[in-house]
Amino acid sequence: MKRTLLLLLAALGVIAAIAIPLAMQAWDEEDAAPTSAASTRATQPVGEPTPVAEPSSTVEEPPSTEPSGAADPIPFGLFPLDRGWAKTYGQAFIDGPSLRGAGIQMPEGHCREGVLFRSGYTNTLSAGVSTDEVSLHRAIAGYESADAARATFRALRDAVASCPVYDNPYGGEDYYTAEVFESIDEANARAGTRTFTFAYTWSGASDPFGVLYQFAVVDNVLYGSNQYGAWTAESAGDAVTTLDRDNAALIPLLSRLQR
Repeated sequence: MKRTLLLLLAALGVIAAIAIPLAMQAWDEEDAAPTSAASTRATQPVGEPTPVAEPSSTVEEPPSTEPSGAADPIPFGLFPLDRGWAKTYGQAFIDGPSLRGAGIQMPEGHCREGVLFRSGYTNTLSAGVSTDEVSLHRAIAGYESADAARATFRALRDAVASCPVYDNPYGGEDYYTAEVFESIDEANARAGTRTFTFAYTWSGASDPFGVLYQFAVVDNVLYGSNQYGAWTAESAGDAVTTLDRDNAALIPLLSRLQR
């Protein structure tokens, strides 16, 4: 009997030796793995400072002066004709944009020089930049209807076709020759933009000279740009490609004009 009692007590001691450490381990694991945000905060030492987030290194851009939304209207007098010029040439060399400008015209002495003067527009906005290296102009002309704007666009094409060569108005043996860049206009047409791109360059002149042109028509507005420079018939192509690229940032805005 006494031997049986001793064996029973020994067995209970073994069970206790196993159960107590397991219980302690379960308690420690539960305490070390909280299940809520509140219990997470409770485990932090009192008075320990909260880490401060590092300031962002991103530099904020200044707010744009143009309408922010894709559908926001642009008042006619605020159309950004001088876009990109201040950064490239400096603000001091920019004239306009101005509602009093004469717009874009054909070269002096052209056989249909007044084709745009007599086109019946109701309002115009123009801008120019002139330095020792560049003379560049942009303009928009508003018409009473889309039909009137398209008629002017066709008249421009007819004017170049009817005057492919003309004499220098100042005399001499120099003469202007026109070249139309159909590949540029065809590429723009595939992208949904109707343009007319051409150049007049001197032939036979001792000093190269030319005028590049690109026009576009959107609804009842005609957009025009030209640039004077020391171009020949051979070098005008590269310069016109640059003119087309610069205008590509402005022409899509014409559909947002508010008149």
